[in-house]
Amino acid sequence: MSRALTFIVPLTVLGIVITIAAGIGLVLLIVPGIWIYAAWCVTTPAVVVERAGFGGLNRSFELTREYRWPIVGLLILLGLILIVISIPFGLVSNMMIGLNVFDIESLPSADALSSIDVMLWVLINSAASAISYGLGCVAVALVYIRLRQIKDGVGVADVADVFD
Repeated sequence: MSRALTFIVPLTVLGIVITIAAGIGLVLLIVPGIWIYAAWCVTTPAVVVERAGFGGLNRSFELTREYRWPIVGLLILLGLILIVISIPFGLVSNMMIGLNVFDIESLPSADALSSIDVMLWVLINSAASAISYGLGCVAVALVYIRLRQIKDGVGVADVADVFD
């Protein structure tokens, strides 16, 4: 835990920078935002594994060079998979509290919802979020490891040694 806390400031600042830059790119024409995210998608592993600190953006940019469009394709595919996974969770959680998203007049009032309904809704949506974030993190880790293999000749065992 103490090791992870040493990276909290650079990860937070860099996360904000990436979010703002990708957000601006998405507003402009969508594709630049996705490309920016692809270029900086391995910033977190670069900061944690390589101890790159605030240089994590540059390191991610270097690692993803020549592979950004395939990464864009992966991100789009991952996004579609996450949407497909989240739809059943959303339908179940909304049905449990009697929410009909197609009929606004049928929305239950806050008084009509029991605390159990709300807790179930939160639990189901939390499970969906956990699955989504888990898949996203695994995808980023796999991209990072593959790029390190290609660019630096570093294997999975070498990357894992950082956590010993």
